[in-house]
Amino acid sequence: MTAGIYYIENKITGKIYYGRTKNYEKRYGNNPIWAKHHNRELRDDAIKYGNEKFSYELVIETSPDFETLRAYENAVRDYFINTNQWDETYNRAKTDGPIDISGNNNPAKRPEVRAKISLKLKNKPKSIEHRLKISKTTKEIRKNPEIVIAMTGKKHTEETITKMKMSAHYGDDNAACRQDVRLKISIGNAGEKNGNARLTWSDVSEIRTRYAAGETIKVISSDFKMGYTHIREIIENKKWKIQNKS
Repeated sequence: MTAGIYYIENKITGKIYYGRTKNYEKRYGNNPIWAKHHNRELRDDAIKYGNEKFSYELVIETSPDFETLRAYENAVRDYFINTNQWDETYNRAKTDGPIDISGNNNPAKRPEVRAKISLKLKNKPKSIEHRLKISKTTKEIRKNPEIVIAMTGKKHTEETITKMKMSAHYGDDNAACRQDVRLKISIGNAGEKNGNARLTWSDVSEIRTRYAAGETIKVISSDFKMGYTHIREIIENKKWKIQNKS
């Protein structure tokens, strides 16, 4: 088992990928397939030029402990940077070096990667610990005067307003949000027309008649096996409103 720093070299372009390993023989001892390498650019070049156009070797042998391997790897990285050869390495896309990772060099910024992450996390149930953490963070944000001031009075752009109006749940352009339409929907689902209704208009009439005759709500609710509050709201015309009867 040999530990150290290894190079993978593209014989066509001269580009090099370097890395550290605790076991060089295990990692690259059995004819590695570079088209399956985790580095995207190296993988693409292997597909383009062919597996046989790459060579690899252990260039520095070290002890297998992490700190030593990391120190040598950083030294190799600094060498390529200081000699202006950083762009000639496949490692330039890695995010652990002193390079600008705000653009496409950062894998997490690539649209296809972001789409995969979004798809994987979408509708993923959150644990209780996660939800509590979000709640705590939200409360702390709301206590921050600078954030509150920044958000207070913030106005939407015309583009945002247009998008909101086109949304299925917002704006006067949506027929389902108009007051007259909502009233028609409400009336259409009232009383016996509601699929979840447990009473009929005949039952409602009997409830109101019995109450008017002096029976208590408790007795009536017991007979109809309905809650006390529900029966009281029927009597008060808060539920099963007479004007909705058809």
